[in-house]
Amino acid sequence: MKKTRLVRYALAVAGLTILFDLGYGVRRAVFEAQSTALGGRVPFTLESAVEYYLARRVYDEGRLPVRDENIEYPGGVNLRRTYTLGAEYVYAGLAHLMGEGLDLEERFRIIERGWFCMGIPLLALWIWWLTGSVSGSALGGTLYAVALAAVIRSTGQEISRENFAIPLLIAHLALQAGAERRGPRFRLLEILSAVCLALAAATWDLVQFYLILWGTFGLWHMIVGERWEGSRSWCVQWIVLTGMCLLNPYMRAHGVVFSPGMLAAHAGGVLWALERKRLGLTKGRRAMIVVLLVMLGWIVGRGVYQDSYGHFMSLLWAKLRFLNHKPLDPSRLNFEQRILWVPALESGGWRLTFTLMPVMLLMSLWSAAGILRPAVTQRLVSRLRLLFFFCSSLVAFVFFVRLHVFLAIFGAVLIGTWASVAGARAWWRRLVFMVLLAVGSTVEACHTLGDPLRWGRPDTYYKELDELTAWLRGHAAGSPVLANFGVSGSILAYGACPIILHPKFESPEIRRRVRRYGERLFGGSERAFREWAGKYGARYYVYCIGEFSDVQPDRQMRYCVGKLRPPKWSAARKFEFHPETCRFFVKLWENRKYRVFRIISHYDQEVAVRKVRMAWDALERGDLLHADELAQEALGLDPFNRDGMNILRHVDGLRQKGFSYRPPGTGGE
Repeated sequence: MKKTRLVRYALAVAGLTILFDLGYGVRRAVFEAQSTALGGRVPFTLESAVEYYLARRVYDEGRLPVRDENIEYPGGVNLRRTYTLGAEYVYAGLAHLMGEGLDLEERFRIIERGWFCMGIPLLALWIWWLTGSVSGSALGGTLYAVALAAVIRSTGQEISRENFAIPLLIAHLALQAGAERRGPRFRLLEILSAVCLALAAATWDLVQFYLILWGTFGLWHMIVGERWEGSRSWCVQWIVLTGMCLLNPYMRAHGVVFSPGMLAAHAGGVLWALERKRLGLTKGRRAMIVVLLVMLGWIVGRGVYQDSYGHFMSLLWAKLRFLNHKPLDPSRLNFEQRILWVPALESGGWRLTFTLMPVMLLMSLWSAAGILRPAVTQRLVSRLRLLFFFCSSLVAFVFFVRLHVFLAIFGAVLIGTWASVAGARAWWRRLVFMVLLAVGSTVEACHTLGDPLRWGRPDTYYKELDELTAWLRGHAAGSPVLANFGVSGSILAYGACPIILHPKFESPEIRRRVRRYGERLFGGSERAFREWAGKYGARYYVYCIGEFSDVQPDRQMRYCVGKLRPPKWSAARKFEFHPETCRFFVKLWENRKYRVFRIISHYDQEVAVRKVRMAWDALERGDLLHADELAQEALGLDPFNRDGMNILRHVDGLRQKGFSYRPPGTGGE
C-alpha cells in the first residue's frame, strides 16, 4: 500500500513538473521570437521599467529607501505608500542566487517567468482538489499553460506585480479547495490559503476585483443563512485580509479596508459572528444589518478610497453611459475617463475577444452550461462559486480587457471541472468529449506559437528608446527630466535621471501632474509650459514626435486633455513642427521618435544677463579675451541672449580690424 502511494505521488509530481515545463517553454519561445525580431535588445518599458529600477536597487543596495527622490521629483515618493512592494525582494534575492553569469535583466525575466509558471501546477492541483479527476486536472493545467490569454502578459518581456500576484492568488484558491476537501483535520491549509490571498492583495491592486467576487459570494451565503464547507475558511481569510489592510503601508494609505470587496466581507464577518451567538436573525434582518454596515463603512472610508480608486468607477460609469463605445469627442468624457480608456482598459470587442481566446471562451461557456445540469450535484456550492467567478470575470472583461487574466484562470478551471464530470459518463461519450477538449487545447497552443510577434509591443520604438536613454545617461545623468509618463519609466531605469512624471495612477497627485502637463503642452504657450516645468525643477524635456498623428487620435495625449486641435501658438506645435523657433527650449539631440531639449530656466537667464554685463565691462577695458569668454558662457546658458551675441560680433569685428585679442598690459597693442 505504501509503495503504491509513493508511486502515485511520484507520478503526480512528474505530471505537475511537465505542466510547469510546458508553460515555461511556451513563454520562453514566444519571448525569444520577439527578442530576435527586435535585434536581441528588449528593454523594460512603462511601469515595468519602474519595477525593474526598484528591483535593481534592492539587488545593488539590499533594500529600498523609505523615500525615493528620483521618482516624482523634486519631492519624491514614499515607496511603501506608493507602490505594492514585495516582488522586488524576491527577484533580487533569487537573482543573487543565480550568480553573475547572465545579465541582470535576463535573470529577472527568468525568475518572473518561472514564478508565474508555478501557478500552472497549482491550478491543476486546484482542479484535483475540486473534482478528484486526473484527466480534468491535466486538461485544465495544459490549457492554462498554452492559452494566449494566460501567456500574453507573462513571457518575461515585461516584469510586473501582476505576474507575481497571480500564482499567489491561484495558490489561495487551490489551498482553499484542499481545505474544503480534506475537512477540519487540515486547518493549516485554511491559514495558508488566507495568507496567500493577503499577499496577493498586497502585491497587485487589481486583486481587489477578485476580492469583490470573494466578498460578495461569502456575504450572500451569510445573508441566506446557508452553511457551506468553505464558511470557516472564508472567515479566516476575512480576518487575515483585514489585518493585512491595516498593517500594510500601501493598503492602509489607499483605504483598501474600505474597498467594496472588504466592506462586503466585513458585513459577512459580522453576520458570521452574530450567527455564532445564535440570535436567530431572519434573512430580512440580516439584509438590513448588511445595508447599514456597508453604508456606514462607505461613509467613513469613502474619502481615502475614492481618491485612490475612484477613477476606475468613473471609467466604468462612462462605459455604461456610452454603451461601451469610446466617443470621438473628448468633451463628452472627463480627464480621468479619457486617459484610462486606453488599450489595457479598453472594451473587449468580438475581434479582440477571439484573438485572446479563439477556442477557450467557447469551451468555457460549454463547460459552464454542463456543470449546472441537474445530475451534477457533488460539491455543488464549489461549482456555483466557480461559475459565479467565471461569469463575473466574463462581464468585467467586456468592459476592461485587462481582466482577461481572471477570465483565463476561471475558464481553465471550469473546463477542467467539466472534463471531470464528463469522465463519469459512458466510455464513448467520455472519449469524444476528451478528444474535443484536447483539440481545443491544441488550437490554443498553435494560436499562441503560430505568430508570436503579434503578442509583444509592436507600437513601442525599442531602438529609438535605447538611443534616447543612452544619450541621457551619457549627457544628463542625475538631472531632472520631464517626459510623458509613457517614457518616464525607461528614463528612470536606463537614463539614470530623476523623473517628474511616472506611470502610477492610483496617486491623486500624479494624476493632477499628468493633467497639467498635457494641458500646458497642448493648450498653453511655450512660456507657460516652461513656467510649469520650472516649478518642478526640470532641466531637460523629452518630446515624443508624432503627437499630431492622424492614426488613432483618441489614444494620444491631446485627446486626453480635450485638445484635439491645439492652437497654433501651443508649445506642442513648436516642439513637433518648428523646434528651432523655441525661445526657452534648446534642442540638443533627436532621433526618429524623440527630441531632447534643454530648458532655459529663469536662473539661466539671470546668470546669463550678469555675465553679459561683466563681458561689456571687460570689453570697455579692452580685455577682448575675457569679454569673449564671458559672452560664450552667457550664450551657453541662454543661446538666445541678444546682448551676448552682440558682444561676440563686436569682439570678432575688433579682431578683424587688428586689435589685440589679449588684455592690456600683456604685450598687446
